[in-house]
Amino acid sequence: MTLSSSPGKPEISVLMSCYNGGRWLAEAVESVLAQTFRELEFIMVDDGSRDNTAEIIRGYAGREPRIVFLPKKNTGLADSLNSGLALARGAWIARVDQDDVCEPQRLERQLAFARANPGVVLLGSGFSEINAEGAVIKEHRYPAGHSALVARLERLQGFFPHSSA
Repeated sequence: MTLSSSPGKPEISVLMSCYNGGRWLAEAVESVLAQTFRELEFIMVDDGSRDNTAEIIRGYAGREPRIVFLPKKNTGLADSLNSGLALARGAWIARVDQDDVCEPQRLERQLAFARANPGVVLLGSGFSEINAEGAVIKEHRYPAGHSALVARLERLQGFFPHSSA
């Protein structure tokens, strides 16, 4: 894995699977497109949504060249993520869910950490849980070190959310 990109190849592939996510999707997409780190591709998989999700994605894809749109039949989250992963060209994969809002420097900060720590193969973060109006309900934090994360898993206390990885 390399952290430098060749011309036309993004350093980070952001991967999102969507299923009936129209209510929150625009806000999630905008937060990815507003990242301070710009050398990315944004792979959006529509997993057979029955609402306006596909139309929202098409609208963004029509005006944002970094978006790769993959419409498909509904087969579930894991299959959709694997389908999107097969298209990814980045050296790193960043996950975002259809109802998540990323802090503007998320990718920049995570990539800087990975560059400073070349042995890192998985990186995640805590998150702020928000309500429908965007107000913070609860802060979730996780240990920063490998041993502390493993100990947390061994005690079945969970790991950082996949959409922060």
